[in-house]
Amino acid sequence: MVTQSPALPLHRAGVVVRLNGELRFLSAQSVRRFVPLPVLSDVAGTGLTMALVDGQVLPIIAVGPRGSALTVCEVGAELVGLIGADPEAVGFFEADGSGAMFHGQRAAALDVAELVRASVRRGGFEHEGEA
Repeated sequence: MVTQSPALPLHRAGVVVRLNGELRFLSAQSVRRFVPLPVLSDVAGTGLTMALVDGQVLPIIAVGPRGSALTVCEVGAELVGLIGADPEAVGFFEADGSGAMFHGQRAAALDVAELVRASVRRGGFEHEGEA
């Protein structure tokens, strides 16, 4: 008989997004909202891209091709926008490691904090592909 450990969640709250054709999972703790894609502004000579969202200037990370929405996430106490992480579904999903299952497919976790760290290591929140 298999028993589930009470320490391991059976379901996980969050968002399944499509990123370059692949399903990925963002935990509810990091996602703040989805907004229509705003006007993007490059910061000259820096590799940074910014956008004005609800009166606040956000750094933008392009994780895939430009979609129809900007995914606004919180990392630490700061907000960051992701382009290319288009929402598929929001809710509670069967836990699968650090990710989740969605319609029989595994959606690996998307670590927004690591995306930010990688952008900083590259010298800024620069474009990855056509945004």
